[in-house]
Amino acid sequence: MADEFKHKDVGDELSKPEYHGIDAHEADSQAAGDLIYCDGTYWKRVGKGANGLYLKAGSVPYWEAILDGDIPASIARDAEVDYKISAYAAPLIHHTRHELFGDDELDLFLSVLTLPLAVNAWRTRDNWTDYVTGSGQVTWSGILDLRCESGATSGSIASLYSGECMELSPQSTNCPFAACIQPRTYTTTSEIWVVARRTSVSPTSFPSLTEKHVGWRILNGALYASNGDGTNGIQTNTGVTINRYDNPKLLIRGTTGSDIKFYVDGVLKATHSTCIPTDWFYYCWCGIKNSAAVARTLRVITTSWGKII
Repeated sequence: MADEFKHKDVGDELSKPEYHGIDAHEADSQAAGDLIYCDGTYWKRVGKGANGLYLKAGSVPYWEAILDGDIPASIARDAEVDYKISAYAAPLIHHTRHELFGDDELDLFLSVLTLPLAVNAWRTRDNWTDYVTGSGQVTWSGILDLRCESGATSGSIASLYSGECMELSPQSTNCPFAACIQPRTYTTTSEIWVVARRTSVSPTSFPSLTEKHVGWRILNGALYASNGDGTNGIQTNTGVTINRYDNPKLLIRGTTGSDIKFYVDGVLKATHSTCIPTDWFYYCWCGIKNSAAVARTLRVITTSWGKII
């Protein structure tokens, strides 16, 4: 029967070695790249799938197209599948809503930061703008590889910022702000910010310690938790040193105005109960500035915020 295995035609009788030989059976209509499964009685085949499809489990496995909202957590992807994933889930700054609340949200956001999502199109899809000075530039060379590069002119800035994030409120419990970054050069003689800034603060400026903001500052490798209320600011050295090629997962969440908590790789590193910024409309800002005539590079893997309901 086609698509199953069949005995080779070896004549009227089989010797014992022939009976046990590994070449006593042959494919019947199967082709290179086909997959074999058991239907409960015998072995059958699933034909090789086309690019852009994934294999869906069932009593009879079958190939299916990637659909909006139907992105498996683990699939063997080719270039077309990567494109479709990125088209349906751009990695940066999409406003997400879900039904989880409480400690689970930390795991949720940290897992979001590891999703393999990215194409250069997100910079226009999500209304991001580059801001550079001196020899700074923002480049994109591949999946999850957007880079803010200061160049070798001292005092140069390489950054990008989002459009206004409606309902992003640093003091609100249900609006976590998260990021995953990676310095690609030594972190000495550099200052890095990953921060949510009040929309009244000019995006074409380097963050200050007292402006309305909540975020992370990496100064010469030392990671600081930072927030300001427009008049005063507070910073705490988390005790974490960020070196070249480190890629910490950073998460910030408020507790309805009483304090703001800062997590590194899921571990609480600082809690601030003063200088908490108010208002609802913020934008995300990621960038690097060098303080010497050496090139410094920041890889922005992803930033995200979400409303938990």
